[in-house]
Amino acid sequence: MKAHPNPATPMFAHLHVHSWFSMGTGVSSPEALVAAAVARGVPALACTDTNGVYGAIEFQQAALAQGVQPILGAHLVTEGAEAIALATDERGWGALCRAITWIHWHGAPSHRDRPANPLGLADVLAADREGLILLSRDAALLERVVALSGRRDVYAEFRPGKERHLVAAGRRDASAWPRR
Repeated sequence: MKAHPNPATPMFAHLHVHSWFSMGTGVSSPEALVAAAVARGVPALACTDTNGVYGAIEFQQAALAQGVQPILGAHLVTEGAEAIALATDERGWGALCRAITWIHWHGAPSHRDRPANPLGLADVLAADREGLILLSRDAALLERVVALSGRRDVYAEFRPGKERHLVAAGRRDASAWPRR
């Protein structure tokens, strides 16, 4: 069965999805996530496992086999910041992999024994983000990335729950974003 958008349904794609490759936050296989997207007529789906792209090949193969546009990315989490990074092309894939490597070397809370690095996640992403779309609910991270490298492909992420009232109110200014 191939996924196809229902003309009566607005276009929609989940851009923050964890598979079972995100230890403790995802429970479904990449194939099951794609099957759920197909069942709901969703034409595109992102797989954004935490600090890794461990299931990217399985996800991409399953998505292409079922007619769903795969969007490859990761949920980048450090001790002080988090963002969703989505690769739009090969340059973005390279930038994503370099950001993940940086997190594993310097940014993850479990690596406190590693050498201190004065750069934060925002600095790393701003310095190397060709081919990446960035989403975050962290206003400070978004503001820093924009200040360092411009607004192109940088967006606020609104998740169900606390941010829902901001979306309903049409709030888009940075002062309305949740602060960490």
